[in-house]
Amino acid sequence: MFKKAQNKKGFTLIELMIVVAIIGILAAIAIPQLAGFRKRAIRAGMLSDVRGAVSVASSMYTDLQNYGLLAAAPGTGPGAVDVLAVPDGKYMTNLSNGNALTFTGLAAATFNAVVTNANGTDTTYASPVTINQNGVCQWTISPLTGNAC
Repeated sequence: MFKKAQNKKGFTLIELMIVVAIIGILAAIAIPQLAGFRKRAIRAGMLSDVRGAVSVASSMYTDLQNYGLLAAAPGTGPGAVDVLAVPDGKYMTNLSNGNALTFTGLAAATFNAVVTNANGTDTTYASPVTINQNGVCQWTISPLTGNAC
């Protein structure tokens, strides 16, 4: 007449719904934070690349006594680029993913290295970063300009 209750194992529907709700709340918190991390990583890569370019340019100036020979290979990173107008493989610097290096204001004793990022869409983090031969670094934060790196 009375059967002994069987020992059933598993999760109830309520338990599964609670777990799904907790995962949804955690995702809603984490996803906006990850977008901010990406933007800051792009800017950090740009700053690193422009400082590396200055280091290589300084080495070149020590050897050749002239910044007017600076150039940069066309295209974007990742990868190494030669900063000498006539590439010789001696004056190389690395670029992060999506970064491009150009030199402006070239003269025997002056230059500006400019790094831009093709992947960035937020002007706060992806605007051009500029540094000169004295190590004065600037980038533009819309709508402000002239911010030290």
